[in-house]
Amino acid sequence: MTWIKTIEENVAEGKVKDLYEGFKKQVGFVPNIIKLFSIKPRSMEATSNLFKLFMYGPSPLSRAQREATALVVSVINQCHY
Repeated sequence: MTWIKTIEENVAEGKVKDLYEGFKKQVGFVPNIIKLFSIKPRSMEATSNLFKLFMYGPSPLSRAQREATALVVSVINQCHY
């Protein structure tokens, strides 16, 4: 959980709730990096779109390679993935 104020999934409404549900449907959970932007729904939507482009858009890297890269960067940054 972040120490920055976020909107929790169980109280989310409107655009934030829609974005949370979209992530749950697509990846099974709501990444903390997305929750970080929850108090600014427009920023959250933009970040969500960028995340989806990087992780699911056209790329010479496979899905597994992208996930492995994200995991390594998170470990190096001492960030809970």
